[in-house]
Amino acid sequence: MMMNNFKPKNSTLIFLSIVFSCIPLLFFLEIKTVIIVFFAFIFNLLIVLGKIKPPGKKTILFLTIVFTLILTINFKELFSRDAGVPLLIIMSFLKIFEIKTLRDELVACFLSFFILLSLILFSTSFFTTIYMFISAVFTLSVMGYINSPDKNLFQNIKKSILISLPSIIFAFVLFFFFPRIQTSLWGKQGSFKNISGFAQTISPGSVSSLAKNNEIAFKIKFDNNHQSLEKYFRGIVFNSFDGTSWHPDNPPLKGPTTFKSSTSKKAFIILNPTYSKYIISPDYPLNSPEKQIYLTENSTLYSIFFKINDKKAYEIEYTNQSPTYPKPSKKHLKLPENFNPLTLELGSQWRSFPPEQRVYKGIEFLRKNKFIYTLNPPKYGKNYIDEFLFDKREGFCEHFASSFAFLMRAAKIPSRITGGYLGGEENPIGGFFSLRQSDAHAWCEVWLGNKGWIRIDPTTESTPSRLEENMEQIFSSDFNSGRSFFKFTKPFTKLTDALNFFWDQKIISYNFNIQNEFFKFLGLKNQSFLKKSALLIFVCFFLFFWVYFSLKLKVKLQSKKSKELILFEKMQKKLKNKNFAKKPWEGYYEYLKRIEKSNLKNQELIKDFINIFVLYRYSGEKSEKNIVKMKMILKKLRF
Repeated sequence: MMMNNFKPKNSTLIFLSIVFSCIPLLFFLEIKTVIIVFFAFIFNLLIVLGKIKPPGKKTILFLTIVFTLILTINFKELFSRDAGVPLLIIMSFLKIFEIKTLRDELVACFLSFFILLSLILFSTSFFTTIYMFISAVFTLSVMGYINSPDKNLFQNIKKSILISLPSIIFAFVLFFFFPRIQTSLWGKQGSFKNISGFAQTISPGSVSSLAKNNEIAFKIKFDNNHQSLEKYFRGIVFNSFDGTSWHPDNPPLKGPTTFKSSTSKKAFIILNPTYSKYIISPDYPLNSPEKQIYLTENSTLYSIFFKINDKKAYEIEYTNQSPTYPKPSKKHLKLPENFNPLTLELGSQWRSFPPEQRVYKGIEFLRKNKFIYTLNPPKYGKNYIDEFLFDKREGFCEHFASSFAFLMRAAKIPSRITGGYLGGEENPIGGFFSLRQSDAHAWCEVWLGNKGWIRIDPTTESTPSRLEENMEQIFSSDFNSGRSFFKFTKPFTKLTDALNFFWDQKIISYNFNIQNEFFKFLGLKNQSFLKKSALLIFVCFFLFFWVYFSLKLKVKLQSKKSKELILFEKMQKKLKNKNFAKKPWEGYYEYLKRIEKSNLKNQELIKDFINIFVLYRYSGEKSEKNIVKMKMILKKLRF
């Protein structure tokens, strides 16, 4: 019967390697999942510490089935990111209990690498990458420790770093010459939910439900070095109203293929996953950043084939000028029957006025009637626009935008609703702005003759502070008071955000366009694939020989003998009888005692030579007089 060769020392290091690899993942998993993983961790820790006995095969099989069922029931599927990653961590813990041979130990270590790779499914930030490198080095060190006879973990860490650095250099060379495909390398990643700051429909509560979500929606860096005056960021346009909700065109029609503006500007955006097909742009985009994304007639950007399920980086050209396309159609005036009779009546009273005056009448109505901007609006019924405008007068941006657009259509002014973001927090270190999900906003656009589509924000007309302050400033009492603690960490947070933005912009977003800019900087503009490949081969050969000669030089420098050793070897060569030469395993004083017991000639000279040699080599006093004495003794030695 095979015994379980459970080695506590090696198993402890393997356990630490797995724990070290999975620590950052715990910040991305749900609380319930973290509790499940924590239970497996505690069970494993007690065994490693020797508090309880390692489980047998049947127990391990039972635990495997139990944890798999728990995760499957919790996520209602197993083959997804959110269920698969914690299962991998738990199975890695259980694998430690099966260790019997050296091969089992190495397999358990390799599982740490798989856990580290799964971290890419959640984050590709600068600090995640640094952590992955450190953790990988530690795992390599543990593998080296397991295989080495001296069992020196610190020495194995140094070796692992030396092994890893050339690989990192070579990986960066390949990276800069052959950019990765700008798409997800993974298939199904988990059960996605729409976390975009703008919903796919506008109805009471659709935007206010996201107002307390403090997650970053996107980051934007403008082409100039001055603080931008841009406040509105466009995402989606809603043209149809069914009495309850506003809906976008599905799919939206394409706009003009080319559009030029004398006031065009540029910006670079890093957009977090929205799980929708709409792309964010400041004000009015002028063109599409990519082939699979087109500019719609509503001045929005729309992805033809894929939803934005991964972080996306792109450069956009835009303008602040209101577009004169598309001209309004019936859908921009259409209203459902038997809804909001009071609003219809009010709007119909203004139809005799010129269009601009009708719009002003609507704005004036909002300003004079003391509407309340609130995160917690009351519940509204079927005619919620009538209730909002004439009764309760409490609401969030979707209530203001929806009511104003309805009122304008009742006054025969073509109107639509735009969903996106308003505001932004500047990062002075990185020179970019961050917009959070809580900055989600909805406003109106009305058509005025030759002026085209004009932005009217009913919320800021009623509550002007919304234009200058973010949600947390306006509704400080509604937000978590515990956030005040994090004000002390803001300088550090801004620094880390700046590093992450630089990493995302220059590394994660590195593509063929950025590569061309990089080659222009190096003076290699418009190079063909063959020339790029030839240059890569040259660089690889250069790196290979650089590493080779560096290592050779290091060995040569390490093997360079000191003066006393050279003299000692000369003394050994003078000994004709090899039996009197120093053995490799002998210490110098042991060798000296063996010489004293022998019948070798010139014993006294040899004893003096060895004593001076030891004094010079180990006393720390490097006196040249001792070297001279050793040379003089060598001249006197005759056998």
